[in-house]
Amino acid sequence: MEEIQVHELSEKPTEFWKSWKNTVNIMRLQIRHPSSPPPENKLRFVCMADTHSLTSHLKQDIPHGDVFIHAGDFTRCGSISEVREFNTWLSKLPHKYKIVIAGNHELSFDPAFRGMEDMNISAGRSGHIGSSPMH
Repeated sequence: MEEIQVHELSEKPTEFWKSWKNTVNIMRLQIRHPSSPPPENKLRFVCMADTHSLTSHLKQDIPHGDVFIHAGDFTRCGSISEVREFNTWLSKLPHKYKIVIAGNHELSFDPAFRGMEDMNISAGRSGHIGSSPMH
């Protein structure tokens, strides 16, 4: 059986990103907001993810639509204050239907999570939150 080699930065994703990002071509997407409402027989979905408690820093308005989906990681670590802040932001969006999916950063949504005191937060707001307390 072939042995699997684990990268030396596997447990340090922020350090890996810093070293890797200069070796690849990163594309910036040009986002165009819809200029008209959808036809009566259509639904418009607006999707986003990975806002990590930074919704107050968004530079563009969220496009209008029928359904808004946030596909995870709306907090840094799932603290109640982060969840409340996101919920306040979410309540101001005009979408009729809103779907929120908890991501791996919403630790407090995991029944096995014992509390914020178990966390090893070693980075600033924009950094990685550190090791998962589940291991």
